[in-house]
Amino acid sequence: MSQPYSFTRYLEAKKTVDDRSLNTHVWNQLWEALPSSSRLAPLQILEVGAGTGTMIERILESNRLNAALYTAVDADAENINALRDKLQGWAEERPYFMVIPETADVLTFAAQEQDKEPYDLLIAHAFLDLLDLAEVLPALFARLKPGGLFYFTINFDGATIFEPASSLGRAFDEQIIALYHGTMHNSHTGRQMFQQVQQAGGSLLAAGSSDWVVFAQEGRYPADEAYFLHHILHFFESSLHNHPQLGPQQLTAWLADRHAQIERGELVYIAHQLDMLGRVGPVPQAADPAAERAANFRAAMQQRLSDSNA
Repeated sequence: MSQPYSFTRYLEAKKTVDDRSLNTHVWNQLWEALPSSSRLAPLQILEVGAGTGTMIERILESNRLNAALYTAVDADAENINALRDKLQGWAEERPYFMVIPETADVLTFAAQEQDKEPYDLLIAHAFLDLLDLAEVLPALFARLKPGGLFYFTINFDGATIFEPASSLGRAFDEQIIALYHGTMHNSHTGRQMFQQVQQAGGSLLAAGSSDWVVFAQEGRYPADEAYFLHHILHFFESSLHNHPQLGPQQLTAWLADRHAQIERGELVYIAHQLDMLGRVGPVPQAADPAAERAANFRAAMQQRLSDSNA
């Protein structure tokens, strides 16, 4: 592939992959567990690693939630700018679904938010496997209301598969994958989440696999998924460039072979991942939950308006 790589385009391209992959049982359990909302008592949602807002789009497309104050945090300003470009369309579609984009590091944001109104729902989509769970989960759980929910999706869990074998042979393919996994912060985030969530004070309500499975039909990949695959190979190139266990031409040859397989519609790509839904603390027994949430919403809006005018 000769054109420059764009991480923003990659995030957009993988939306159709994620749509197929997200675990339906966990997704449905999320909506069963969430409290009701209204324009006077919208849910307060925090998404970290929000990217270009594809999870927001997915929620809007589901028609399951019309009223929310949704804070979308990402450290990459380019991603947030792409998200901002979608705001007007979202506002026209759901006038009581308010999105607040924030460009910030997740831990910095969590620390700065300690004195603000906590959230009903925390979302992290294809993000937590980039971080230290023991550090980030307690900080994020502290931003949830008692009984608040978390929805963690597409957590990588140690299996990457390319088919068919490359021209360099299956043994070399396995070596490349093992070296690539070795460059990750944590290549088994999915399975480790069970223990890490409990240690951070959460409890799981549902879990299930959310594997990426990408293949061509009649020689063509769906939507922009050929680009998605090319960009996956770009991650391999960036991570393994000048790796001491690879010869100078080996990686180049392997990448060229895999890119050619994509162009011919031959490459099949599978990555094993897990989705998690859970709760932090017991659900408080409020006399009127909607009234309480409406009061909290008004307080949160006043705080955010005050911050924006400061």
